[in-house]
Amino acid sequence: MYASKRTLGARESSASNLERRRTSGLRNTVGFDWQPETNALYGVDNGRDWLGDNLPPEKVNQIKEGGFYGWPYLYGDNQPDPDFGKEAHDRTSHAIPPVYGLPAHVAPLSILFIRHSKMAKFGAAALVAEHGSWNRSQEIGYQVVALYWRHGQITEEQFLTGFRPFATRIGGTSRNRYSRATA
Repeated sequence: MYASKRTLGARESSASNLERRRTSGLRNTVGFDWQPETNALYGVDNGRDWLGDNLPPEKVNQIKEGGFYGWPYLYGDNQPDPDFGKEAHDRTSHAIPPVYGLPAHVAPLSILFIRHSKMAKFGAAALVAEHGSWNRSQEIGYQVVALYWRHGQITEEQFLTGFRPFATRIGGTSRNRYSRATA
């Protein structure tokens, strides 16, 4: 699979170099995985910037063949983008909403469904790595969260935290300076 022109596609034949569009409207989906129980493909999508500290939320999408996910006309749970939403006309009525929203600017990098766990808690769980914010007044992210698929709902909890010790930001010092944990 490859990502090109904000679509997800697959090469049908390396000899003929034919391409077929599988989905469209994904802004920046950088991590994908198949849920073991259903073989459904999920991806984490980074939202756009410059809408403030709390917008737009990042997204977890169930990626379906032929699906349209709204970008650039919509963000988050299919809200009109202030810059491009007016240009959408009738192109967004069939947009597929995300299955789950992550906080704005956590910048999810990957999703990985847990397989072969001996702990029942992780039987229907995925881990999402969050790169963290760069243009937010208070930093957010910089962790790994667990998402649990239970009874038709997705819930989230912190899985691995404590990143960014003695951190600095490009262009200045971090607002949140952490100290090294000692045993």
